[in-house]
Amino acid sequence: GFVAVGAGGRIISSATGESWSARTSGVTETLRASAYGNDRYVAVGDGGVILHSADGITWATATSGVTANLLAIGWWEEFGFIATGASGTMLGSADGSTWQGLETGVADSIYAIARTPIGLVASAGSSGALLVSLDGASWSTVTLPADRIIRGLAMSPGTLVAVGDNGS
Repeated sequence: GFVAVGAGGRIISSATGESWSARTSGVTETLRASAYGNDRYVAVGDGGVILHSADGITWATATSGVTANLLAIGWWEEFGFIATGASGTMLGSADGSTWQGLETGVADSIYAIARTPIGLVASAGSSGALLVSLDGASWSTVTLPADRIIRGLAMSPGTLVAVGDNGS
């Protein structure tokens, strides 16, 4: 199935991608991203909101332990769910309902996260910084030749694509 999230705690879902239905989230905060893994949907948003669902229809809240806006989330079999957000926030969860903080060493917002053949990368700050991790727990910083916020990351075989503000 498919899940999309948005302003005012809005969640819509679809079994096929053709017909969509509104779902009750139980929150009013803007939801900014969602992911599926380990037989669970997870949505994250403003104020540290995390929601999880087994079917994409009925949603429950999880305790994030943070109030920072959560901006991105991904799931990978070897790392579980990882959510990123404002003020260097990064959280990890194996099941989407129990979360723990991960130390990033940065205070800037982390806008995106992606899996590479050797680990994970996440974009941070307004000057092209990337966080890199081999294990999803220890992170180091490298800098891209960009002086803009990197808002999206995608990995294809052998190529990491980063997109950001003002055409960067």
